[in-house]
Amino acid sequence: MKSGDSVTIVVKTPLAMTEESGVVESIDEDFIYIEGLRIPFMKSTGKKIDNFFGAEVYIKEIKS
Repeated sequence: MKSGDSVTIVVKTPLAMTEESGVVESIDEDFIYIEGLRIPFMKSTGKKIDNFFGAEVYIKEIKS
């Protein structure tokens, strides 16, 4: 994965699950930044570092 790649972001809550497209803005040692999102994802797991209680947000290509 590198800057400019398209990814699928999964948002899972107790009531629903959605998938949306995103573009990798940058990657550093520990985090992946997606264009338009302020909170990064962990590089090792693909999970967003801060979520609403009960929600799970992750990059599908890394989590699978």
